Amino acid sequence: MTSPPRTVPAKCQECGTEFLTWKNSVDKGYGRFCGRSCAHQSRRVRVELACLLCGNVFSVWESRVKRGDTKYCSLSCKRIGVRAKRLVDKKGYVTIWSDDGRKVAEHRHIAEGVIGRKLIRSEHVHHKNENPSDNDPSNLVVLSRSEHISLHHKIMKWSKCHDACLSCGTTDIPHRGHGLCRSCGGSKYYREVTRSR
Repeated sequence: MTSPPRTVPAKCQECGTEFLTWKNSVDKGYGRFCGRSCAHQSRRVRVELACLLCGNVFSVWESRVKRGDTKYCSLSCKRIGVRAKRLVDKKGYVTIWSDDGRKVAEHRHIAEGVIGRKLIRSEHVHHKNENPSDNDPSNLVVLSRSEHISLHHKIMKWSKCHDACLSCGTTDIPHRGHGLCRSCGGSKYYREVTRSR
């Protein structure tokens, strides 16, 4: 069965071309566009915005504005704009973009500039005032891993949660775990192993 011929002349509301459509389509309110591409294009609305970085006016689809990903006019402006940001994590440490395009910790980047060389992976940067967001060069000290850990243990308590060993009360012997020093923790472990045999 063949469909009836298109007899009603119409003009596309999107591109302006003249075409023939069915009388039935016009009666139902259809037949306004010459094809699916023009009908789809008519639903897409462009919006004028100003770039956050350079200020140039550019147009984008309204759907992109609703998603919130249209702050910059071009990819180059977006890269510069994103790299200008200082990202702060939950612990307060700041991450920045380095000159070669890598994400780096700001305190390590500043410390490398002060000492004039790249930091070794085992080297830590200590904040004197214990504020991880304060990356002033006078507040940063480069230490080895062991020096950094021992410095924090001196600043803090004997361990993170305990002032002294729960069993013998010493602070001279290093903490092993669960509030016990190395000798008390070793004794407890030895007793548990011998009992299980």
